[in-house]
Amino acid sequence: MTVRTSDPHAQPSRDGLILMLVAIVLVMVAILVCARLVELPWLWTSLLLLPPLLGLLLIGQLWRQRGRSRDE
Repeated sequence: MTVRTSDPHAQPSRDGLILMLVAIVLVMVAILVCARLVELPWLWTSLLLLPPLLGLLLIGQLWRQRGRSRDE
């Protein structure tokens, strides 16, 4: 169970990060399936995948920060 704090610098828990990662991967799969169904060119498909991919990279950074803060 996660304890909620009013600390503005509090980082999300590992469980929350895993859920966000799974959600972003599902969004990316849905974009790929829909793009293939409407026969969208790969250029437009890749442009549609950029925002979730950037979110995935940002969540990866949070994941690494959580790992470093645990080690310290």
